Amino acid sequence: MNNKRNRKEKPSSKREKAGFYIAFSLCLAAVGMSVWSAYSGVTNYFKDNGDTSSSIHQQDSTENVDKNLTDITEEDTTASEETTEETTAEETEPQTEEPSEDAAEYVTEPEETKETETEEVLEEDIVQTILRVNKNLGYPTETKIIGKEYSEDMVYDNTMKDYRAHMGIDFTCEDGESVIAMCDATVEETYYSEMMGNVVKVTSGEFSILYCGLNEDISVNSGDTITKGQEIGTALGVPCESADGTHIHVEIRVRNRHIDPLSVIENES
Repeated sequence: MNNKRNRKEKPSSKREKAGFYIAFSLCLAAVGMSVWSAYSGVTNYFKDNGDTSSSIHQQDSTENVDKNLTDITEEDTTASEETTEETTAEETEPQTEEPSEDAAEYVTEPEETKETETEEVLEEDIVQTILRVNKNLGYPTETKIIGKEYSEDMVYDNTMKDYRAHMGIDFTCEDGESVIAMCDATVEETYYSEMMGNVVKVTSGEFSILYCGLNEDISVNSGDTITKGQEIGTALGVPCESADGTHIHVEIRVRNRHIDPLSVIENES
């Protein structure tokens, strides 16, 4: 009896084992499906979030690019306007350029500076010229009366009725008054001039003296050596200065340059 019961129980036990394995397999399959579903969900979640983040970043980048382009455009516009204003200002304002060193050499000096330098040179030349004459010249007449002084500036001429320089000294004389040598010298020549009358020209070193307005009875001849105080003739008058009365006109020249006779006549005071 027991053996029969055991035989009957064996098939049931096999079925139970088979059911157990089937149930276990289904559980594993369910777990696998759950895991796969969870994995797929997580993957899709991150994928969706990644796309969204990328989209956001892309949108931000686009906005930044647009903003940068806008800023650049505004800066370019501002720079263009400033450049236009500067160009307009440069065109409006006169251009003033500093002369280069080479050009500076050819820059014309101011007229005032030139005139001052010229005057200084002339004054120096005059001094040097005067120094060439012995400052012990005597007066050409005993009366020593000066009628008209030396002037390089234009002065009125009573006879010619015009203005002209007076390049000598007029010594007022009595008609026929003696004219004497102002220094030791050599008679270079005697001649007559329609403007100056009878003239005696003497030389002494680097300068010469002209005695003008003498009578025809000149006491010396060309080539004579004369001494200071010696009579060379008598006074008559100067034709171009006849309105000034009887006088002689005396000029002193140093290398053909006129100087004021009073600057070299000895001072007897």
